[in-house]
Order: sequence, then C-alpha cells, then structure tokens
Amino acid sequence: MFLFDRDSSHSRQSLTHKYYKLLDVPLNASLVDIKTKFKKKAFVYHPDKGGDPTKFALLREAYEVLSNPKKRSFYDQHGDAGLEHLQETEQPRRRATTSSIVMTLPLGEFYSGVEKKMPYSQTVICMNCAGKGSRSTISCTNCSGTGIAETAYRVGPMVFKNHGTCGVCSGSGESFPSGDRCSECLGQRVVRVQKELDVFVKPGTPTGHRLTFVDAADQEPGRDTGDLVVVLQEEPHSVFSRFGDDLVASVQVSLATALCGKATPLELLDGQYITIQPPPDYIIKPGTIGSIPGKGMPCYNREGRGMLYLKFEIDFPENLPPRSRQLAKLILPDDESTKTSLSEVVTWTVASSKELPQSQSQHQEEGVRFFSPGEDDIEGCRQQ
Repeated sequence: MFLFDRDSSHSRQSLTHKYYKLLDVPLNASLVDIKTKFKKKAFVYHPDKGGDPTKFALLREAYEVLSNPKKRSFYDQHGDAGLEHLQETEQPRRRATTSSIVMTLPLGEFYSGVEKKMPYSQTVICMNCAGKGSRSTISCTNCSGTGIAETAYRVGPMVFKNHGTCGVCSGSGESFPSGDRCSECLGQRVVRVQKELDVFVKPGTPTGHRLTFVDAADQEPGRDTGDLVVVLQEEPHSVFSRFGDDLVASVQVSLATALCGKATPLELLDGQYITIQPPPDYIIKPGTIGSIPGKGMPCYNREGRGMLYLKFEIDFPENLPPRSRQLAKLILPDDESTKTSLSEVVTWTVASSKELPQSQSQHQEEGVRFFSPGEDDIEGCRQQ
C-alpha cells in the first residue's frame, strides 16, 4: 500500500495545482467549466491551427486528469507524486477507436479561409442510467462477469475454442433483466445525439488536411473517448483547378480579344476582380498558357502565394456578316492562297465528334476487322 507523508511539503495548501493553472480554472471548478475552458484553449493551441504542440499536449494532459473524478480527487489530495503512483498502479483503460468524417468545402473557402459549424452525430454514454443500461445490474451469466466469453467450433474431428469480448454484455461483465431496461437507451448504454464542431480552415489549407477534435468520437462504456478526425476535401470549381499552391484558370476570350489583345476581367476565388492583359502585340492562340506570379493559392502556414496560370480558350463566332468577312480577308494573311489555286476545291460540311471513327480496339470489340496494307487489302480494293 502506498502511504503519503502528511507533512507540510505534501499538504493540500502547498500543492502547485499546475493543471488548474494550465486550464485557468479555480480548484472548485465544475466539469462543465473544465470542458469549456479546455475547448477554448485547445482551439488556440491546437497544432492544426498553428499552435504550440507542447503546450497543447500539456493542456490535454491536464484535461484528462481533471475530467476524471477519480484522478482529480487523487491529484487534489496528493499532487503530482500521488497522481504518478495512481497511474502506475491502476489498470490502464482502453481507448475507444478514433473515427473520421469527410467535410467537403468550396475551393473559395480553401482560398480565403473559413470558420464554420459542422453538424455531426455522436454516440454518448446515456446520462439516464450512467451507461449501465438499467436501474440495476447483475453479473453476466454468459461470461460469469469477466467480459470475456468462450466460443467453441468444430473442424472435422477437432474442437477449437476461441476467447473474445462477450456478445451479451459487450465486455462490461454486467447484465440486467429485460424488464428493467433504461427507458432512454433501451439497454444499449449509449444514445445518439446531434452536435456541432467548430471547424477552422486557414487560407491555403491543403485538400486532404486532417483536423483532430479531442474526445469527439463515439463514446463507449468503460473506455476513454477517442478522437474525431475531420478530413477536408474540396469541391470541383467551374473555372479554377488547384495544384498545391498554384491555380489554373480556364479563360474564354472572344476572337476579337485574341487577335487584338484586349484586356479581360477575371473574378478570383475571393470575389475580387483583376484585369488580365496579354503582352504587347501578342495574339492569343488556342491552348495559349499565361502565368501571373503571386495570384495563386495562399501558401499554407507561410508567407506568399503561388502562381496563377491562365489556359486560354477562344470563343469563335458562329458566322460573320459578308462585310466583316471581306474585311477579315483583307486584314488577315492568307498563306494558303498559292496552293488552293492549283488544287481541286472540295467544300467540307460541319460534323460532330460522334461521327469520328472509333478506336481500333472498339471496332474489334464490335466485330469489325481492320486490315494492314497487304495483299488481302489490295485484293479487296481490286474486287470493288
């Protein structure tokens, strides 16, 4: 048995109570006050929000002690030394599984940053029965109160035995009469509640980034609550595509703009407009790529912005009035005029992409045979 010296060096008045100071709560703080203070400080010091990982680890350690009635009572009476002995002698509790959910955001919110509420559903210990499932409990008859059940199965002449978590009591070692079930959880020990997470996304946060919320996963009786991980994903954008810190914008310009170098307005992801201007005397061709430094995504957790690339697409007119067509012929060079005067003139008609020949593999799947230039091919031509 571990005995504590009751002299002044270990008296309650001389204890430092560093955990209370870390969370900035009084010695008589309620569990609600402790949770509220921890959430506020965790929001500031969490590494995902640019906080100090060491400071966050200390805050979490303080919260795990002060939110546990047994640990808190021992800490209040005996300080750090008593708490260390308690942790050495007590059976460690298993931690519930860490779970994850996906949160999809528009690309503009990754660009500008956002703070928003995310509703989610969490399984919590039933407060009506304190996670017991009923008003009274008895030792589980299936596992004799151990929480571990034995199952046997036969393979041929051999009989194998397997030990695992009892399926009747879910490993708690306790059971209860069916007529004494809790009216709130119906004997399940847990209930489902709707909650909200305060999600803070910094400008330039990468897609796939993971935000960890301490003790926000589903609760399980007899286990410490696990963490909930929110994985950030971005929605596709109609104009912009993201590549790390860089952005690629698909810019449609008129034929007049492409030929004459007119300025074009472009709305950025934050709603601001810039005017993009080609180099002097430059003619924009289909597939032309332009670049603008410092107009891409904000760099995550550092200064600066990436590149903005412009991928131009030219919107050709459906037709031209006769006078405009004549002016275009006079203005635009015609390098093919000498060749057309010596060749047969064939007028083509407008077709769609669906009319194009399919790939060889597609034709082969449909039973169409392709010939390579050879005798069979030549003979086939001769017979036509």
